[in-house]
Amino acid sequence: KILPSLEGKTLLDVGSRFGCVLYAAAEFTNASRIIGVEMNSDLCTVQQAVCEQYKYTDNVEIIQSDIRAQTQLLQNADVIMMNNVFEHFIEPELHAKCWDVVVGNVRRKGQVLVLVPSLEESLGDVPSGWVEEISWDVDEELAPDELDVESLRDIHLYRVL
Repeated sequence: KILPSLEGKTLLDVGSRFGCVLYAAAEFTNASRIIGVEMNSDLCTVQQAVCEQYKYTDNVEIIQSDIRAQTQLLQNADVIMMNNVFEHFIEPELHAKCWDVVVGNVRRKGQVLVLVPSLEESLGDVPSGWVEEISWDVDEELAPDELDVESLRDIHLYRVL
């Protein structure tokens, strides 16, 4: 209900951690490629095992890497998901450098960013003319309680201009 159809599209999850976004995308979307980039080798091993167990290996790919080394993926992905990826899992001094790589490589018109927290919270000043926020209504029926509704409201979508 939040994203447009992912048919024939590539979804990139930056900082895929345990792979929850990858598994949900494999199970509930028709994305042709689902890619998780994760720096932690142990978490990549867990993701690979789950993908093999549930037969998600046809369209799910797990890459152990720093996203700064994966600029081609950022340039080519149709939907890029980032859930607190820089805020909690890297040193503060690298935070800005990671965002520089994202802003510098996510430039193709129509690419969609799905972010928690918002760009404004992460960057302060969003580069002018780069993206527009996509508004969406929280379907409160998707969330069993008020805490979950608030979590859904924390999701921000942006389209590259």
